[in-house]
Amino acid sequence: MSALRIIVAGASGSVGREAVALLKKQGHRVTALSRTAGSLSSIADRVIAFDATTGIPELAGHDALLSTLGASVAMRHRDMRSYRNVDYKANLNLLHACQRAGIRRVVYVSAHIESGYAETAYIRAHEEVVNALSSTAGLSYTVIRPTGIFSAFGDMIDMSRRGAIPVIDGGGARTNPIHQADVAQACTNFIEQGPVEVSIGGPDILSRRDIAYLAFAVTEKRPRLVSAPAGLMRFGGTVVRPFNGRLGELLQFVSKVSTVDAIAPKFGTRRLVDYFEELARVTTNA
Repeated sequence: MSALRIIVAGASGSVGREAVALLKKQGHRVTALSRTAGSLSSIADRVIAFDATTGIPELAGHDALLSTLGASVAMRHRDMRSYRNVDYKANLNLLHACQRAGIRRVVYVSAHIESGYAETAYIRAHEEVVNALSSTAGLSYTVIRPTGIFSAFGDMIDMSRRGAIPVIDGGGARTNPIHQADVAQACTNFIEQGPVEVSIGGPDILSRRDIAYLAFAVTEKRPRLVSAPAGLMRFGGTVVRPFNGRLGELLQFVSKVSTVDAIAPKFGTRRLVDYFEELARVTTNA
């Protein structure tokens, strides 16, 4: 692979940070774009702090864009903007900036989709970005579609320590979540060229209930699952949405994605139990 000048948007996120480090290791020149620069200066050639929904820096002089940019799926996140107002608007602004700069290659991290949750606002925001990519003449792009990323399950460690983890409708739906470093690896594999879409998952197919039990196992706490009706969560999302668009849309998405199987072809090699064990050690010693 030849050395490229690559922009990584959303570089302070779990996938973005892994991608910056991996691209640098491969010998590329990396410009990291993030709302918070943080410690990125230690791993990127250049760091630009920005808000992609309000302003885009000059991107001329780069060969490709890797966008891992997207609104948080953390329940406690303070940003109340809808997923469309963040994911779609920010990535569309980036795409327009790429056009102005003559960048013709884009890799975008979206989400693996099953019919049970395809119509949620969270997924629609991602798909509007994909539609924009597909309608841009002369653009070469690859959409990476991971199942749930390990970092999205991190709150379960704290929940297990507090004594209970909620599962939707009993937690029987299955998925094969994938480590953020494995998602970053897929992105770098296709940074120069690749298929239009790649769905990826991790090595282990687990029910939502299994994932909760893993969290209890690594924290050595007695398992206690609380089954929450999906319908009640959807109702909560409807009530909350006028006051907090992000949380309302997230509750809608979680209520649906947690009740259907979401399994993608195996790509990742890292296992969720090992991630949970490491996270439990780190948070114990913090």
